[in-house]
Amino acid sequence: MSKPKHAPRTPVQRKPAHVRRRSPASVLALFIILGAVLVGGLAAAVAISNGTAITLGVGTPTVPQLTTTTTPPSGTAGFGQPVMATPSGYAAANMILDDTFQGTSLDASHWSEVRGGPSPDVGPWVGYGGRPVVDNGLTLTNANGSASMVDTANPATGQNLFAFPVRGFYLQVNFKVSDMSNGFFPAIWFPYDNGIHPNANEMDLFEGGFLPSSYGLAGHPVDDTVESNYGGCSCQDPAWAQKVVDAGADITQHFVTLGMEWVPGSHVNFYLGQGATRTLILSDTNGANIGAFADYNLVITPQGTPSGSAGWHTQGAGTGSMYIAEVQVYALPS
Repeated sequence: MSKPKHAPRTPVQRKPAHVRRRSPASVLALFIILGAVLVGGLAAAVAISNGTAITLGVGTPTVPQLTTTTTPPSGTAGFGQPVMATPSGYAAANMILDDTFQGTSLDASHWSEVRGGPSPDVGPWVGYGGRPVVDNGLTLTNANGSASMVDTANPATGQNLFAFPVRGFYLQVNFKVSDMSNGFFPAIWFPYDNGIHPNANEMDLFEGGFLPSSYGLAGHPVDDTVESNYGGCSCQDPAWAQKVVDAGADITQHFVTLGMEWVPGSHVNFYLGQGATRTLILSDTNGANIGAFADYNLVITPQGTPSGSAGWHTQGAGTGSMYIAEVQVYALPS
């Protein structure tokens, strides 16, 4: 604690005259010592008032500078990527899922290899047949007539393996893909429930291979673009929202982070980037068509060329791979 600017003086206890007599040289030395003590005391008072520690010794006391540091995300995600930063407005304590796909096996408590609609209302759809590859990162591939995928539910058993909060959540995924100019259709999405629940619409965090020229991005490379939407093919929302944007980099060479915030009755927002630097790319605020739904399941699928898509998607063999470095889910802040 620093002293008051005008601290009361402490009376000096004077010693007898015979003790107080000093030679001129000793008096000068005494003044030098007292001066050093006073300077040191002033430095100590300044240091203590700033909340820093000092080291007293021979020479001039050193007062360390005050610094402000920001702690970056710690650890490493799949494929050597840094762990994703916490999205703005959220805290680390809000995180309820963080899978960095370390090791060599899929976490069966959160993921299955069965693609389907939300459990328990909708069973499995098309079986993919391929197996996901986990090797300090998740690789999903569509090749030779077979594809691998992952699902946060097991529609074959009607069991949800991970429950997304019904009051809302934030999802972000860090990933890259292979070339999409050949009809490859990678997707990170939430299927709809075949119309069983009102306004439980499909939500697509990411779909790839869309023709840039069909979405106002003529001249932009297809491998630089990402598409997000709320509504998808469920078509329950007559004003469903969709946006194709340039990610700012070739996502076959660089990992990209996409995020979405779903708040039933309010909005669905889609973001490019992470942490404080994320950018809002699409906001659907048609709250009446954004229904509460307790059984959403997340699927990640390397799909082939969509049928009837010649006007809006690339065409070709549709083979390719997805490389997932990390998946995070946050509950809404209270």
